[in-house]
Amino acid sequence: MGTITDYRAAQNAIFDANSVDQTFGLRRRIGARAYVDGGVTLSRSLAQDARFSYRGARLSLGTGYNWANGWQVGLSGTYEKRPYDQLFSPLIPTKREDRIYGLNISLLNSTITFRGATPRLSCGATWTSSNIVFYDSRDVVECSFALTSQF
Repeated sequence: MGTITDYRAAQNAIFDANSVDQTFGLRRRIGARAYVDGGVTLSRSLAQDARFSYRGARLSLGTGYNWANGWQVGLSGTYEKRPYDQLFSPLIPTKREDRIYGLNISLLNSTITFRGATPRLSCGATWTSSNIVFYDSRDVVECSFALTSQF
């Protein structure tokens, strides 16, 4: 369980927003090496322009496996629904509603360290579907490399 509060600044001030995410999650071990986890995240974003303020709910489900030789792999999926607070425009008399789907995979080997940290490779893809054409099909694929430390 956790809470993240942040302020997101954009190039155009109407998109600037105060946001709060409240996450509830569980992880269950399956045997000595595997796990499944899941969670719910409730979001509230209050933008300078109320057309871009929303309440969101995200469901996540994942699994992972740790091999004896140090390799660890994790796979997770998410689904998020974001109904927005106000009508998008006088020309489009409907409230925006986005649905966001995600898939992530991470890989690391705990026997490899660099100055006490373990390198991790993570890749993910998100697909956004919206009832407002300007925000439909906003698809992203990204990979990141990080050094992580567990204590």
